Amino acid sequence: MERYFRLIRKESGVPELYQQLAAVASLDMVRQLNDPRKSAREIAAMRPAFLKEPARCRLNDYLRQRLAYYLDRLAKDPSDVKFSSMLVLDVRGRMLAAAYDNQLIDFSVAGTMPTAPIFTVVLRPAEPHPGRYA
Repeated sequence: MERYFRLIRKESGVPELYQQLAAVASLDMVRQLNDPRKSAREIAAMRPAFLKEPARCRLNDYLRQRLAYYLDRLAKDPSDVKFSSMLVLDVRGRMLAAAYDNQLIDFSVAGTMPTAPIFTVVLRPAEPHPGRYA
């Protein structure tokens, strides 16, 4: 388990991830998705456009490349750690991008996750959030 945590912490500190995430997190569409006045229906209507947003697609491609890297390592060394997915959430728990080790269609992107992630990449100082670790 410790190996997973070390790798996740390492991945969360990669400058390219930070840059990709910052580009998506700063989108007006993300602000709109996180608007508490928006209904679930309004958010669902925004999802197709968000999935096609170029900055979000670049972040998603980055996650797929990183996951492929770890799956290639696993193919060479079956004792290596196995990641079956990589997810990026914003500070509000909105899933911004996801990569899976199969052809799963992710209907969670643009949705919110009910639990806190294990690690959070902080783009700017934010109010402390219980259960989130930097």
